[in-house]
Amino acid sequence: MILLTGQLRYDNGIVMVFGKEPGNLTGKDKKKFGIMMENFGVYERFSCGENLSVFADIYDISHDRIQEILEEVGLENAFKKAASDLSKGMKARLQLARTFLHSPQIIFLDEPTSGLDPQTMRGIHRIILEKKNAGCTIFLTTHNMLEATKLCDKVALLNEGKIVEEGNPEEIRRKSAESMIIIKE
Repeated sequence: MILLTGQLRYDNGIVMVFGKEPGNLTGKDKKKFGIMMENFGVYERFSCGENLSVFADIYDISHDRIQEILEEVGLENAFKKAASDLSKGMKARLQLARTFLHSPQIIFLDEPTSGLDPQTMRGIHRIILEKKNAGCTIFLTTHNMLEATKLCDKVALLNEGKIVEEGNPEEIRRKSAESMIIIKE
């Protein structure tokens, strides 16, 4: 994720985003990104509406979009609610609202459902799939292979920064299951 967004330089290989190396991306290019990182992008003292107002101003988005995006993520009644008063699941949805506010073309999600209850997780999965089906490219970081299978068309498994396996998530799950040895005592 941080290589593609230009936050970290890569040592070797080729990385291209919008036909450019990440170091050559312009501010206009980077505005096409939506990034959700764990514990990033929520101002605890602000209300949900105020949180999104900050980012609407940064992206030059009409404030009319704020209530619309809150409804999209299931926070339609939280406009005036302080972020500090939100549950973990509601904060995750507020982060998604911030990520989607400016209708990005490429979305980076870092563990978007980590530690959430199953119902909230399913709701976030539904929102992610809607964005995927609308044509957004989504990069998802997760340790949950079931989540990856549900949401991803292609998976790359990393170990110490190197791709050790890649392909269709179901094929990788099947391959991993076949390589497991069960020992009976």
